[in-house]
Amino acid sequence: MWHDGKTTTAELAIFDIRLRPGESGVWLNSRGTTSGVQGLVRSRPKTSGYQTVRVNLPPSVSETLRTLYRSSRLKKGCPDLLIWDASGKIVRLIEVKRRDWDRITTEQFRFMDSAKEHGIACETVEWVFS
Repeated sequence: MWHDGKTTTAELAIFDIRLRPGESGVWLNSRGTTSGVQGLVRSRPKTSGYQTVRVNLPPSVSETLRTLYRSSRLKKGCPDLLIWDASGKIVRLIEVKRRDWDRITTEQFRFMDSAKEHGIACETVEWVFS
């Protein structure tokens, strides 16, 4: 996928589009609670030709994420994109779905319900090839 003149994933393109001034965040491409992806860089050794750029989450973000997993009683289900403000408070979760191909899972619904109970906004963004 191309976005802003470079190759990227749908998740990272939507992350770039949805990120507001004063916010930071990551693509949670795994179930971890300590780090996430903020970009891609060219890497010849990789089969895809690209390698993810992982960053550590602020401690308060990691703790909130763990709290959401505990309160939802889930081991998976966090939406793809995790966005926090300058104080380290999670402000938004975004699930990225390919239209007519991907659906929100039961776990994701449960996780987002738990996040909303904790005052965290959640949304789903659908994308299509053009």
